[in-house]
Amino acid sequence: ISAGKENGSAGSSRGLFDVTTWWTLGWNDGGEWYNYTRDFPAPAKDYAVYGHLSSGGAPINIQVDQIVSGQGQSDAQQVKKVLGYFTPKRATAGLDILEIFPLTDIDGNPATVNLGGNVTLRTTILPGSNSDQDYFAFVPFTAPPPPTEKPKISSVRSDGKNVTIEWTGTATLQAA
Repeated sequence: ISAGKENGSAGSSRGLFDVTTWWTLGWNDGGEWYNYTRDFPAPAKDYAVYGHLSSGGAPINIQVDQIVSGQGQSDAQQVKKVLGYFTPKRATAGLDILEIFPLTDIDGNPATVNLGGNVTLRTTILPGSNSDQDYFAFVPFTAPPPPTEKPKISSVRSDGKNVTIEWTGTATLQAA
């Protein structure tokens, strides 16, 4: 990797394990792009994605695509599907000062991606941005259950020693 920073500046610790060989893609400017191919477990799963990134004064603004066809071809021959953006709307303290940022949708909301099998991803540094790219973490994601309708109490009655409460909604009586 001609633009690489062998063994990078962030150290080898990844929290639960250490890596022995790695590279930071450094000194990237607007318009430059890189493809990254890896095998994900099958069947496909949903992942939250985090990037360990830095910038040299310009706000980080990176588009992440999945290459759905044309892997290994020129830019014009690659068919891309947008997955999200690393766009914290700010720079880090310098190109070697890496921070972890979540992948978001175009509106800045956390994004999840569904990936399985051999997948080629692409990062494109958007105009007005620059970055170092150290690593990407793909964290299995399970969506929270849909919100339930809050109960609305429609009546409360007492007949001396018993109280009767009636409600609508999806609440379940916990104790009587």
